[in-house]
Amino acid sequence: MRGIFSRWPALATAWIARHVREGYGEEDDQRFWPILAELFERDIPIRERDLLEELFEYGCLRLELAISQSGGNVDRFMVQAGAPVHHLDVLVRRFLETERGQGLPDTEDDIACLRFASDAAKRSRPTNPRLARILEADKTAWYVREWISLRREGSEDTDPTFRQALLAALEKVPERTAPLPLP
Repeated sequence: MRGIFSRWPALATAWIARHVREGYGEEDDQRFWPILAELFERDIPIRERDLLEELFEYGCLRLELAISQSGGNVDRFMVQAGAPVHHLDVLVRRFLETERGQGLPDTEDDIACLRFASDAAKRSRPTNPRLARILEADKTAWYVREWISLRREGSEDTDPTFRQALLAALEKVPERTAPLPLP
């Protein structure tokens, strides 16, 4: 494991983060280490988990990425991986609730976007604390800006793959919580 992180820290960090983002929460499965075992094609013994966390943190620091200071070992991986694909429905619901409560902020207003993310995180905390920590760690309010772009049908999306996944999650929202049309 050390070799891949020392030679290619960006590749190793991105490889793990993407696998976690795409696999965590599949079929309501909240298990984390089996996802990494699948990635490495072997079980990761408990004694190696701390080493893997240290190496992952090393890769993040080499890339000048923020490191989560809250939560446990798993949260450090999750914050860098971002909102899990299988939790986007929860993200959409929390964003809709926040939108109904305060409206959509202007994408140019950093403070308003961060406040929106903070409010959505508070709504997420009781049922999905990891998603809440991911939103709190997003100091650029990237998720909020993507949401606003989607809701205002803007073309400023920076990640078309994420936008499509977010749109698919929005379309699955039941009628009673469906988004209201924007004026």
